[in-house]
Amino acid sequence: MEFQRDGFRITDDKTVADVDYIVAALHTTYWAADRPREIIEAALENSVLLSLFDGAQQVGFVRVVTDYITFAWICDVYVDPEARGQGLGVWMMECLAAHPATQVGLQLLATRDAQGLYEKFGFQRWECMSKRRAY
Repeated sequence: MEFQRDGFRITDDKTVADVDYIVAALHTTYWAADRPREIIEAALENSVLLSLFDGAQQVGFVRVVTDYITFAWICDVYVDPEARGQGLGVWMMECLAAHPATQVGLQLLATRDAQGLYEKFGFQRWECMSKRRAY
């Protein structure tokens, strides 16, 4: 699938994703700063990936782990700091909501920030009880 708006493009075509950009971006986050590149690459390979582009430059992404029937875990939601404040995160979530990967019975997203954004899309806050480290 592909979506376009004001010179920006969102696509689920993994062949155009800039893996170097995604790895570098994730290494700036609180949830994936220590995630090894090989783990990131394997996760991308085994997930649905929507990439956000400004022209030819990747400026964001979101990853979805799903069985396409009962469950979708939305994770690794990222918009480059230089591209924030333009409604791109909201637009990326709107595109994600239209994607077949999320047309399932249960959608989960865990975060410690931007709850207001995700609540607009029907997500509810919950506390994670696990102290186990996961990549």
